Amino acid sequence: MKNLKIFMPFLALLLLAACADDAKLMISPNPTAPVLKTPGHISKLYNATTGAYVLNKDSASSIVETFKADSANFGVYLPVTYVLEIDKAGNNFANSKEITSSTTPSLSITVAQLNIPIASQGLLNSPSGVISSFDIRIKAKIGASFTPVYSNTQTIKVNPYPTYGLLYVPGNYQSAYVGGNWNPANPNTILYSAANDGSYEGYLDMSNGGATPNFKFTEYPDWDHTNYGAGATATKISGTGGDIASLSSGYYKLNVSIPALTMSATLITKWGVIGSFAASGWTTEMLMTFDATTKLWTATGIVFAAGEKFKIRPNSDWAGAFGVESNGKFTTSSTVTDIPIPSAGTYTITLDLRQYGKPGYNVIMTKN
Repeated sequence: MKNLKIFMPFLALLLLAACADDAKLMISPNPTAPVLKTPGHISKLYNATTGAYVLNKDSASSIVETFKADSANFGVYLPVTYVLEIDKAGNNFANSKEITSSTTPSLSITVAQLNIPIASQGLLNSPSGVISSFDIRIKAKIGASFTPVYSNTQTIKVNPYPTYGLLYVPGNYQSAYVGGNWNPANPNTILYSAANDGSYEGYLDMSNGGATPNFKFTEYPDWDHTNYGAGATATKISGTGGDIASLSSGYYKLNVSIPALTMSATLITKWGVIGSFAASGWTTEMLMTFDATTKLWTATGIVFAAGEKFKIRPNSDWAGAFGVESNGKFTTSSTVTDIPIPSAGTYTITLDLRQYGKPGYNVIMTKN
């Protein structure tokens, strides 16, 4: 009896090993892929008129859709993992992103899960506020050692929201912009947080706010949430403070940190183009003209030879000079290099700091 007790666990291990080997042998060489069904469009975020899911940040945790499919069949009873993939329509999933996974072929996704990989700062770079088409499919897999199978493709339309943060700046200076004074929903007076971390930056014309412009900050386009006003000092803001009135009339670069409750404002009296071109020689600036209507800064009639470069400086300060990063973005970061001219000729250089409906700045080189 004692020997039998020892033998029984050993026999069980042998049977388990045999079953595992049999499972490997029983996997079908032609497994059945999951069949992805047409989305049900039951979410309130689905717009039947445009045929698109209209996403918004306030509903980030809400379920926007549940994508369902018939089960995959690998010819053996082993746990199957189902993964929802997405890519731009017609891209054949060359740049596919995995959104979510489940042990069943019914995958519910939230607004944030759908928005993050496709929005303008996401990997698929779809402009926020614009309806774009995307292909989705379900990948079924039973382990890293086995080739996954893929469902058919369904195409959906999505209108994403920005993955960067917005900070609205209502005040009495807004008559300098279309949209009216003390209007937190004015889309032309916004600061941006590219990292969506509560630190915001932007340039605003406050010359129409009188001798001391009055304004506040709010992370929503309304007065129904916390709005930030004057703090204990000129560099502090408060969720219970009154109007900020610490600046003089003018054009400003604003930096605001909501987590730290701080702000800084740099008065900019001029922008200048400086570079290797003959009229400058990296010593003389060609001053730019500000258009109070378009909010653009321009310098005209600059003659460049082939291969010449330039930067754009505020207040003759190299520390805040605009250049270009390796990714093509125009910034004032410490990693920027000189901006190259495409070809020899006479140019109008335009500095666009408006960020209307988009994060980032732009330097436009127009050959005359």
